[in-house]
Amino acid sequence: MPTKQININITNTQSFTTQISLFGGLQDPNRYSVNANTLYTWDTSLVNFGANATFTIQAKRSGAPTFNTIQGNMNGSFAGLVYGLNQLNMGMFWFEVIGSLQTIYTSSDYYEFGSLDFPV
Repeated sequence: MPTKQININITNTQSFTTQISLFGGLQDPNRYSVNANTLYTWDTSLVNFGANATFTIQAKRSGAPTFNTIQGNMNGSFAGLVYGLNQLNMGMFWFEVIGSLQTIYTSSDYYEFGSLDFPV
């Protein structure tokens, strides 16, 4: 009996590393990033992660009149920040580090994002 295969070819046409959710669905919190056309980026290169345990991010449902301030934990590290953003279940957040440049990304047409801040 012949072997059945499913071949998937994925090409990144962006100038930066991207993350995707292959096996999404309604239960997948990353579904808000799937096939999105709007990219959000934050440069966190100057953040003193050791001095901050929490972050706030401005977010709203696309088309809503005002942003909400959402607070999360980042446990004093860059990796903790990305983990904390993903715990919000508002899409997939990923990062890229090039030298001293630390950038966080997400894509979404379902949510709109504003500033990412670090209260001391």
